[in-house]
Amino acid sequence: MSDSTTINEADGLSLEITRRFNAPRQAVFDAWSTYDAIAQWMGPGHCNVFAGEVDFRVGGTYRFEMTTDTIGNVAVGGTYREISPPEKLAFSWKWEQHEEISNAEMEIVLEFIDLGNDETEMRLTQTGFPEREVAENHGEGWNGSFDKLAPYLAGT
Repeated sequence: MSDSTTINEADGLSLEITRRFNAPRQAVFDAWSTYDAIAQWMGPGHCNVFAGEVDFRVGGTYRFEMTTDTIGNVAVGGTYREISPPEKLAFSWKWEQHEEISNAEMEIVLEFIDLGNDETEMRLTQTGFPEREVAENHGEGWNGSFDKLAPYLAGT
């Protein structure tokens, strides 16, 4: 399967993104495990993480403060639900200081598939969107982030 982004509306709104990276599965998984790593690639385009914390354990929390071109400073946080290195990661996702969606707590599941030859397929599924436009915006945001993740992984 090549890179893809799909919004499903069958059982509520969900976003599914599949991306391939030229990096070992453990390296792709590890890119999600520390604040220092995530701050290097999180956010599309000129969006930058400028503060945050990660308590990478089941039941632990994370929080990132970001500056964006379009809506200024925002924060997002959540709780880790499952950590199964290097195959799977699941966590909640909730925006703060974002009037349109700050009441929605979404869920994210990441699956990391070893394709051999130091190539990894990463599958993101995000659920709990209040409306389609929010799912579409997250699709753009995640794809922009993953465009920055690829060169980050090349440098690790």
